[in-house]
Amino acid sequence: MGVQFQPIAESARDLADAVSEFPDLFARAARLADRVAAGRFHVAVLGEFKRGKSTVINALVGYPVLPTGVVPCTAVITEVRSGSGSATVLHLDGTIEPVAVGQILDFVTETANPENRRGVERVVVAVPGSLLDSGLVIVDTPGVGSVYEHNTETARQALADADGAILVLGADAPLSRNERELLEVLSARRAPVFVVVNRCDVVDQSDHAEIRGFVGEQVGRALDSPEIYLVAARAALQAKAGDTRASDPGEFPVFEAALRRFVHDDLREALIVAARHELDDLADEVEERLRLHEATARLRVDELAARMLVFERAAKEQSRLLDDDLHRLHRDLQAVREQLASRLAQSAREAPTAARHLRAAVTTTAATHLEQALNDEVQRQ
Repeated sequence: MGVQFQPIAESARDLADAVSEFPDLFARAARLADRVAAGRFHVAVLGEFKRGKSTVINALVGYPVLPTGVVPCTAVITEVRSGSGSATVLHLDGTIEPVAVGQILDFVTETANPENRRGVERVVVAVPGSLLDSGLVIVDTPGVGSVYEHNTETARQALADADGAILVLGADAPLSRNERELLEVLSARRAPVFVVVNRCDVVDQSDHAEIRGFVGEQVGRALDSPEIYLVAARAALQAKAGDTRASDPGEFPVFEAALRRFVHDDLREALIVAARHELDDLADEVEERLRLHEATARLRVDELAARMLVFERAAKEQSRLLDDDLHRLHRDLQAVREQLASRLAQSAREAPTAARHLRAAVTTTAATHLEQALNDEVQRQ
């Protein structure tokens, strides 16, 4: 690690330790520390789905390292860096799985790993290549704007970790709304950006000037004096493979030469600038996150106090209502007691007279029955 990189790497590690309670910020700070310590400069290849981003990377490396297809293909962030020909799968649960380079399509494609069901954070492919020897890492990202919304989110995450970018547009449909949004983010990050208009071989040569003018005008609103390269990445890859039937690669050799000059002349300084900018962004985000947590904590205390006040008021009201109910119940019970006592007293006063009447009635009835019985007996005799 260069002397000029060491303070930045140490600051990134300190920041990672300080934000361990926020897993997403911790991961970003830790990755920043690792790539600065290793002198790696990450360039994210961004754009709409099916712009040929993976083909552009394959053409830069010189052979088909990454899978390509006719449907939205890339589903997982894939880093291509210098090495001897190996691949490593980093899973979201922290496990690391070495695989052969030819096996990465089982992890990075939407077909083999739909919606990232294998739980892959990213795949690192280490391959030989002079462009990569100086620490350049080319990052393949899922296309934005496809039917797979999770791909767009993954691409945005890759951009958050990028030190620079290659924006791949399409000659047949240049600059979509999603790509304009990417330009706005790249402009805010002040990162070095290469703008590539791919598949220039599918449109007439006479349209190239118009395409260059339109893209240059639109991109120029976000970036300062951008260079626009009209390329045919597939033809460039075929030419590097020795295919004599390959069509014109357009300005791909010019684009590649410009990227190589950047790597040779400006990469180290750009890495320092990008790392400092990323540190500033992380520090700002940490501060904002802490403010949010503090505000949330205060809000929770205030809400709890307000709810306790409401509860106390409700409890007092219920207590008052209970006292009123008890008073009414006591009053009603007293009235019932008084009515019952009055009725019992009345019954007691009326009881002797009723008893005399009952005895008289019984005596009269008995006498009548006895007299009738005697008469009946006399008649029988």
